[in-house]
Amino acid sequence: MSIDEAFGSETLLKRYEADPSTIFALLDTLRGQKDVFIVAKATWCPDCQAVPALVTGFKEHAIKQQSLVSLVICDVGTRELWKSGSHPLKITTGDSPSLKLAGVPMVIHWENGAEKARLTTGLTDGKAMEQGETTVINTVSTWLSSTTSRL
Repeated sequence: MSIDEAFGSETLLKRYEADPSTIFALLDTLRGQKDVFIVAKATWCPDCQAVPALVTGFKEHAIKQQSLVSLVICDVGTRELWKSGSHPLKITTGDSPSLKLAGVPMVIHWENGAEKARLTTGLTDGKAMEQGETTVINTVSTWLSSTTSRL
């Protein structure tokens, strides 16, 4: 399943695309929205095969709760940039904002211009998709229950 297939045509799940150079401007435009989630991924990352299942998990919760969810899908770029030590989403330099990513895939609950929670367990351990799409969806469901009050 691709990310596009996972999104389908549901109106409660808004999709935004970003890259390291545009993500903070995009997040500023979403300031004030309660349920904004950043999904950091990379095309070269084997664990990122779980991203469509993550999206499905968010969609199921949005439909179940009749609550608008905004997902910002951010590709971190090339493997070389990611490994360089100066990736803009990994480090903070001066007044520059950073998501302080340690790995991909990563899901961050972003609320009012700041991180509220981070999902790491079960995604970056190299076994996410080995356990199947249902396991990834259940991981997202459990995390959403603990990090949101409405979902």
